[in-house]
Amino acid sequence: MRIPRLIVPRRDFSVSAVNNLFRGSLRGKIDFPKIGTSTENFGFSTFNLGYEHLHSVGPVIKSSLERNLSFFQIEDYGHCVIEKAIGESIKTCDRDDLLLACTYVTRLRHFRKPHKLMQSAKESLTRLGIDQFDLYQVNGGLNLCTVEEMGDALAELLDTQKTRAVGVSNYSFRSTMRMYDYLKNTHGIQLASYHFKYNIWRKFPSEIVEACNERDIKMLAYNPLGVDGNLNYVGAQFWRPDDDITIALNEIAWKRNVGKRAIALNYIISKGIIPLPSTLGSHHVKSNLEALSFKLTEKEIKNLEVACEQFASKIRNQNNNDDGWGFDLNHGGSGGDGDGGDGGGDGGGGD
Repeated sequence: MRIPRLIVPRRDFSVSAVNNLFRGSLRGKIDFPKIGTSTENFGFSTFNLGYEHLHSVGPVIKSSLERNLSFFQIEDYGHCVIEKAIGESIKTCDRDDLLLACTYVTRLRHFRKPHKLMQSAKESLTRLGIDQFDLYQVNGGLNLCTVEEMGDALAELLDTQKTRAVGVSNYSFRSTMRMYDYLKNTHGIQLASYHFKYNIWRKFPSEIVEACNERDIKMLAYNPLGVDGNLNYVGAQFWRPDDDITIALNEIAWKRNVGKRAIALNYIISKGIIPLPSTLGSHHVKSNLEALSFKLTEKEIKNLEVACEQFASKIRNQNNNDDGWGFDLNHGGSGGDGDGGDGGGDGGGGD
């Protein structure tokens, strides 16, 4: 009788990963709503633009929760003022009513120090007055650590219950897939999210969306309403009332009796992607909710895409195939993929 060989895990497999493989499931899976709220534009201390919208934090959170909009993407690239303001605003909230995501942006002095991820997460949790994030993402735009180094750091956050799930922001698609494979095979962890710039005129190929859907990686879109969040500025070009895309948006908005903002957000939702629009007042909260009240038809989606392509073609013709910011309006930037880090290509951002 032949004696079966014992299954011996490789050294780079954690015990928790092996246990999860035998159970046939991955850790770190969470459910997302169809739309979220970006908090970055409450203040831009990194660029010394002040905190003119900081007073809106409390009212926006309260108004959102009253409408069952509970997903908040927390981004604070300056001196942590936004996190402190959010912490004050959620003190009286039931933690179970909130889904809080945070993005770690590597500071210049931390380029090659993946362990700083844990320190940064702990400091953010303290400022927010909570014990655990629902989602913690690492931004690859200024990150010189390898995918594997950051994967181990993310796994440690989940193992120590500092977060329920982990994700990446501004990683190139190839490195996102590397991170997914590494977390799955080495730690038994699901890569929960891929946070990147996406809107009706700046899209990724459908193959990328399909690949993420197949792996249960939820795609989170920042800048879903353009550079200034008002649907009138893209790259180095202002839209005019007679531009193809403006006409298409106005036509659908008029027919459905909703705002253009809601149309643009619903377009993203129709692609199975979660938009994270900047929300600076109750009027924006109402618009976010409005985006969930209807579903664009295939014809409406096609009309928007045709209008976007016509608009993009005009810009490329005017600027010698350059939109003014160095990226393809339809496919975005792909970023770098060196072993010494992962340039995500676009930098962090809210909306």
